[in-house]
Amino acid sequence: KMPYEEYLEYLLTTDVVLFDMVNSAALGNLAPLVYFNKKIYLNRAGDIKAAFDASGLLCGCCDEIAGQTFAEFSAPLLNTEENKRNLFAFRKEYSRDQWKMLLEKLDEETGEVGKE
Repeated sequence: KMPYEEYLEYLLTTDVVLFDMVNSAALGNLAPLVYFNKKIYLNRAGDIKAAFDASGLLCGCCDEIAGQTFAEFSAPLLNTEENKRNLFAFRKEYSRDQWKMLLEKLDEETGEVGKE
């Protein structure tokens, strides 16, 4: 174990990161790695790849590595600041407001939510 700031400094030293799993794991690493513009390779059939696609985030796929030159393999993929924000945690107030809006919308559509 190490302090979080020290761990972030360690992540800064990486150039390429591979997450070749189908199910989600090591999720706390993703936001800093994306923020630091690190090259991330994901399993094409994995949950994390689906989340990247939904957020518009660029990544490589592990099944592409064998056919790449080292330059292609290691070249960073630069995501837009807007797409990066899709991956970062929301403030408590934002999350609360989103839930409130969702419940109000459901109440309007069904007339069921919020009734006792």
